[in-house]
Amino acid sequence: MNAPDLRARREFLKTTGILTGLLAALIGQFGTEDFLRVLALGVYLHGRAAELLSEPTDASGILASEVAQAIPFARRKLAEELRARG
Repeated sequence: MNAPDLRARREFLKTTGILTGLLAALIGQFGTEDFLRVLALGVYLHGRAAELLSEPTDASGILASEVAQAIPFARRKLAEELRARG
């Protein structure tokens, strides 16, 4: 395996760990009574954070640590969108 493949694999594993940590935090916050909704929220926030990062650039250069840092912004954007709907 060449170096770019190893870097890509390492970033994939980091991103998976970030999603797992996010889901654990959301379960800690909201509990497991409505687990599928909590799971959907976590997956949405993780994906939305990556999407927000990729808007001004090519998504292939996004690092897992950048996705982790963008999650609070994605959550804030979701809250704003929900408030705007009423």
